Amino acid sequence: MSKRRPTLVPLILSLLLSACGSSGMSLDEYAQWFTDLTDEANERATTGIGPQGGVLFATGEQLAAFTPGDLHTSLKQVGEIEAWVLGEAAKVDPPDGAAGLHDYFFSDTYTAAREGLAARAATTDDWQELSDSAEMAAYRDAVAGDRQTCLDMQAMIDGTAVAESLSETVFIPRQMQEVVEAALGCERFPADPQAMLRP
Repeated sequence: MSKRRPTLVPLILSLLLSACGSSGMSLDEYAQWFTDLTDEANERATTGIGPQGGVLFATGEQLAAFTPGDLHTSLKQVGEIEAWVLGEAAKVDPPDGAAGLHDYFFSDTYTAAREGLAARAATTDDWQELSDSAEMAAYRDAVAGDRQTCLDMQAMIDGTAVAESLSETVFIPRQMQEVVEAALGCERFPADPQAMLRP
């Protein structure tokens, strides 16, 4: 499994985090940084994504209230918040016990799919055409992968079985379990990402 960060579409909204460059952090200090960044990012998502943001997980008849242009705008707004989050994360030197977790959360594997779909959505007014595009397929796959990663990390916190590739990559320190669980928000992912944005 490739490293993925639960993404900004609620998955991104779940993990979006606030601010201050630091080095030599203890695990407790890192946990507080993580919490503060999450709170700030969620606030930015609340104020920075307009009312058309409901399009991000719309499907079927719900799409009649939106246009592909709305999707383009919303994905661009998501991208601005995501860029801020990754920028803040790059300023931090996490403690050894959280280094793998930090790298795992703040990878940018979702970015290419989001940017690709945003660009494609700007070229058409037809939901069916957009739904059938390669860019949409890549986006759905990215969200599905992030959802599965979120579920795997929740399983790790719960002490149930997880994919070997995840357990070898990520260790969740005791001090981080509560804040990571609060940030995950796996229930905010669509149950079937492959049904997203289908007219």
